[in-house]
Amino acid sequence: MPTQSFYNPVRVVWGHNSLAELPVLARGIGISKVLVVTDPVIGKTGAFNIARMALEGAGLPYRVFDRCGIDARLSHVESEVAKLRLEGIDGVIGFGGGSVMCTAKSIAALGANGDRLRPLEKAANIKRRPMPQIEIPTTAGSGTEVSPYTIVKDDVAGGKFTFGNALTFPDIALLDPAVLDSLPKHLAAISAVDAITHSLEALFSKIATPASDALAYEAARILFGCVEGAIMTGEAQAKLDNLLGSSLANMACGQSRLGLAHRLSRPLEDTFGIQHGLGVGTILPRAVAFCAEQWPDKLERLNTMLSLGAKAGAVGDIKQRLVARIFATYRAIGFPVAFDAAKIAPSRAREMAEMAVSRTTDAAPRPERIDDATPIFAANSQRATVAEATRIYEACFEAT
Repeated sequence: MPTQSFYNPVRVVWGHNSLAELPVLARGIGISKVLVVTDPVIGKTGAFNIARMALEGAGLPYRVFDRCGIDARLSHVESEVAKLRLEGIDGVIGFGGGSVMCTAKSIAALGANGDRLRPLEKAANIKRRPMPQIEIPTTAGSGTEVSPYTIVKDDVAGGKFTFGNALTFPDIALLDPAVLDSLPKHLAAISAVDAITHSLEALFSKIATPASDALAYEAARILFGCVEGAIMTGEAQAKLDNLLGSSLANMACGQSRLGLAHRLSRPLEDTFGIQHGLGVGTILPRAVAFCAEQWPDKLERLNTMLSLGAKAGAVGDIKQRLVARIFATYRAIGFPVAFDAAKIAPSRAREMAEMAVSRTTDAAPRPERIDDATPIFAANSQRATVAEATRIYEACFEAT
């Protein structure tokens, strides 16, 4: 067996009223003046005001940048880095969803590594640790707060790019359920399903390790047990569990990587403008149905952990019950179980499968010829042919 390892240096702090600890945590990592990154909506919430009052009460100087939008934008990052250097700001707090945290992480990374962000797409150009940073997620889904990777829209030259390496993990992830109080239910459902997808794709991975499996199992157990209470009835402990499960799931998939649900979602997001969580979540149960039997031992453990009720050893039945449990969870939290044919025509399933063969972020060039047998590889080494992917897409239009 080749040498295996696990690395995630992020300190995760979680608990009710943990936002009150923000100044102590910030000073503990060397921040004396901070840029707080958020968006116009989150910046008006009660939870954000709690954070501001904590900083003010502790006498920690700060400035707020609240112009984040749907995507982290290169122009915002470069402009804010130029300003913070003039202002003597030496740390960053991201307070928001994935795009906000990606903006904050990008500012922190560029603040220590030059003046232009695009060169950081090449990992070798990231030579120094980012500025000290704390990430506070306000959706329980992306797990960006514990990931070294950042996605940015290049609103100058066009396109999106991803950067990160072992240096670019945040210092601290701060999880307080108060941040979810103002999150609309439909957005909470999309975020929760994104986290569930991370946990299961981390498990059904050909490059998983015992360390990533331990995190993925626990993330799945927590998430399936808490998301209905967190979203539908607003239970404080369930919200905290949702945040923690999301972070654990991202730690797991950060090592064992992502699977076919993410791979096949890319054409939906790039070409049809489908929101990431809706894309991966709708594909997930169909991807599990397609590939999960390759991991019978993991299905057996999930059968026990999630009380699926299948007979031990009946791998096919366990898989079907797991898929049914996923759909039951979707219905319980109001997540759509199928694609909207008004937004994506079912007749384009084959076209989407061909798009998924390679996209702009792939190192390998797109094959000159694509046929039914052309393989589509996910990052975690799951594999489907174009013909198989077409059938997965077609299944996504069928209400179950």
